Amino acid sequence: MRVWHAADDPNVGVSNSREFVQALRQAGGHPIYTEFQTGGHPGSIGAGNMSPVIHDWLMAQRRGVPSVERPRLSITTPISQERFVTSAATVDLAGSAEAIGQTVTRVSWENQTTLAKGDALGTDSWNVASVPLKGNATNVIVVTATTASGFPVNGGTTTFSDTLSVLSLPIRVRLDREGSILALSWIGGTGPYRVQKATNLTLADWQDYLTNAQSPVTLEADDPIGFYRVVEP
Repeated sequence: MRVWHAADDPNVGVSNSREFVQALRQAGGHPIYTEFQTGGHPGSIGAGNMSPVIHDWLMAQRRGVPSVERPRLSITTPISQERFVTSAATVDLAGSAEAIGQTVTRVSWENQTTLAKGDALGTDSWNVASVPLKGNATNVIVVTATTASGFPVNGGTTTFSDTLSVLSLPIRVRLDREGSILALSWIGGTGPYRVQKATNLTLADWQDYLTNAQSPVTLEADDPIGFYRVVEP
């Protein structure tokens, strides 16, 4: 889908298009949005109709087939799909942005669930480190690339995006004691799980105590003092 609008349109407020495009992107859609700086109502419609880039894009569309025509942005890390499950408190993102006839000037991200946002490093090839996640929730992350509008007379920008849903399931650990027996149990995460043990938290000398572990795990209370944690690879 392509949408274009002029910021100075006196008949139809540009906020209508902005909210419409944002809702589509949050729902996983991939609209291409051109917002002209000037043009009013008839000028912006005419500029969009006359743009060769928009005509080329339109003619390349096929029913029932995802568009491969530029511009497009792809999130390829952590995975090349629209839903990802993790027990981590953050997620790293990376991908590519491809424009046509224009230079990608900015790639930005926003977690629609937490409202955290920022800029990525790079443009055509970009990455984001440690996007914060809300635990026990589906985090909707929209990554957006920006170029010039492609119509210098009217100015403005064109944006295109990709959306990733990240389900955050943090691991919650519980330790119960019955006599000389300790029961280490946990919920959350996706597995496989590893139970690790450390004898000195200052040194953080974590070592695998049990691999491919399943909750609960029985520990001997008379063992030498240690600290335990449950992690995923």
